[in-house]
Amino acid sequence: MKLLKKAGIRILTVLLVILGEFFLILAIIDSAERYNRWLYILLVVLLVCTHIGCLFRLALKDEDAESKLPWFLVLISVPYIGPIVYLTFSTKPIRKKEREILRESEEKSAPFLPYNEQQVYIDTFMYARYFNYLRKMTNQTATKGNQIRYFKNGETFFPELYKALEEANEFIFFEFFIIDRGEVWDTIHEILKRKAAEGVEVRLLMDDVGCAGCLPEHYYKTLREEGILAYKFNKFSPILTGLYNNRDHRKIVVVDHNYAFTGGANIADEYANKIERFGYWKDTMIELQGPGINNFISIFLSAYDLASKQSSDYSKYMDYEYPTFDDEGYALMFGDNGGPYDYLQVGTRNYLNMINGAHRNIFISTPYLIPPERIVDALCSAVARGVDVHLIIPGIPDKKTVYLVGQLIVEKLVHSGVHVHRYLPGFNHMKTCIADGEVAFVGSINLDYRSLLHHFECGVLMCNVMCLKDITEDFSEMISASREYDVDFKLKGFRRFIAKIMKIFTPLL
Repeated sequence: MKLLKKAGIRILTVLLVILGEFFLILAIIDSAERYNRWLYILLVVLLVCTHIGCLFRLALKDEDAESKLPWFLVLISVPYIGPIVYLTFSTKPIRKKEREILRESEEKSAPFLPYNEQQVYIDTFMYARYFNYLRKMTNQTATKGNQIRYFKNGETFFPELYKALEEANEFIFFEFFIIDRGEVWDTIHEILKRKAAEGVEVRLLMDDVGCAGCLPEHYYKTLREEGILAYKFNKFSPILTGLYNNRDHRKIVVVDHNYAFTGGANIADEYANKIERFGYWKDTMIELQGPGINNFISIFLSAYDLASKQSSDYSKYMDYEYPTFDDEGYALMFGDNGGPYDYLQVGTRNYLNMINGAHRNIFISTPYLIPPERIVDALCSAVARGVDVHLIIPGIPDKKTVYLVGQLIVEKLVHSGVHVHRYLPGFNHMKTCIADGEVAFVGSINLDYRSLLHHFECGVLMCNVMCLKDITEDFSEMISASREYDVDFKLKGFRRFIAKIMKIFTPLL
């Protein structure tokens, strides 16, 4: 409880500093107006130039117009504080040093990520373009001969994670958006400490904002004292840094060359349903064994080097002859590489590729439904060409405002023929998609602007692997436990009015 109070104090401090910046500017302007006319004029000119500079910076950014519109409204309608809010909370452009680290990461990974585009085309045929697109955009590789297991909830995932960590002899790579105190983290923490003491190299990445309400500010230093090589990703400072949105939302674990995990679950008790938050907490993860592990290592090391400002020896971890398994399907683990700096928005296009390429059916689960209009239009167009489209959202939301805006999206989708289901047992946090029972995605990417535009994300695209059957069965079970929206569903009254206003600002939610 004491640690959580400290974390809460930090969040409050951040908010107070941001407000302090605003009032300090007002106080300086007021004092200058009273005592020094020329200083007052200079300050006003500087503020106007800052305002104009922010507008130009926003106009020149490589983003969709719908992503820029809310910021234009903030800058135009809110004097003085508009630029403060924009400079603090907008996506920060990549610095030269960060760009060099990411480019170096790609170069060092490339020799260990061979790719046979022709063979992928022969083996997967109509889905080869999905893999080839991700290869081109992220420099990651589609591999076959992996063994992949699908975990439909935290209760099945976490025991297997504990077991894999216990087997570590060489290294453990551990990267999560949220790490929260409780039974799950205490169990993992004890294993990581013990393994580090045994000589296993344990590297850990935690997102600074994601963990702000869960752990004290300097907890990563405590981990280092225990032998765990821990770093906070993008330390957040409220002093006009623009780092609030650029978060590491990934979930990655690599254990030696034996196991790799990813999906939607964070490290907290609700993900294992040890405690109840918003009803039953539904999430999915996958475990991969085989040559695809090198993709996980590459993505983790790029983020770790970015956070630590170090240069890892990629050959030490990636120059390895992996065993192969009987599963002949393909899997491609990918990150968005440039994270929020990547204006190509690989996560968005991966969803679009799957939606636009579906022939018979497509099933998608997302905890937040405020995607760009092109994804909404793609779902509606899929129905129009005869695809059976199913979308599952939470029955008990964790963010009421986001959920309310999402109801407007639901309205448009159901009127177009999309089957939208509310998962009645509680909160489905899973970010999973499967098309035609043949190609699927499991990862960390939500259908909202924060995931699709601002965050560092990851996931696995899979084709013709054996676990697709388990994913299909999981969706069937979820739909059985859900209630479908009526085709004439319509948000009404004051809630509709609020949702309409908030929808303008969806890229900021």
